[in-house]
Amino acid sequence: MSRIWSCGLIVVVACFLSVGNLSAAEGAGADKQTPKKQAKQQEAAKESAKRAEEMFKKLDKNGDGKICIEEFKGRRKKPEAAKLAEELFKMLDKNEDGGVCIEEFTNKPIEFRFKTMDKDGDGTLTFDEFKGRAKEKEEIEKAEERFKALDKDGDKKVTLEEFTPKKKPAKKGGTRGGKKKSQPKPAQAAK
Repeated sequence: MSRIWSCGLIVVVACFLSVGNLSAAEGAGADKQTPKKQAKQQEAAKESAKRAEEMFKKLDKNGDGKICIEEFKGRRKKPEAAKLAEELFKMLDKNEDGGVCIEEFTNKPIEFRFKTMDKDGDGTLTFDEFKGRAKEKEEIEKAEERFKALDKDGDKKVTLEEFTPKKKPAKKGGTRGGKKKSQPKPAQAAK
């Protein structure tokens, strides 16, 4: 078992992220979902967090509550694999203290998720990279649906820009339902 973790960390991390990636990539449509669908996504998120915690514990060899670069790289001897592990580690180590705590590990930036899925490192995701290890027909169909929705230009590849959920613009003018909010009256200064 330890050989699998040390030899294929990037693959393992990418696989455990697949559920989170696929739902995170859709992020913008979350408010249009049915309660049943939202409950399913919440359950998937809980399961993903649980797997992340298990992965963290396995990587934290000395049990100090932080993953150092050496623990993260594992036994990678090939220069390209070690370099990728270093890049990914830097993305995770948000406070740049040389260690990745559980919060940093479970709150991965979208760029990290994208990079772990981009197996050939060309900066785009093909459908095969996007679907990861999905084998069941239903999983593959869902992945294909999501992939098509993300592939805005129809080139059969998803870029980081396409993969990143778009944030809805904030409402301006302090209005709600087309009506202006009432503003509190300024208090009179005491004399």
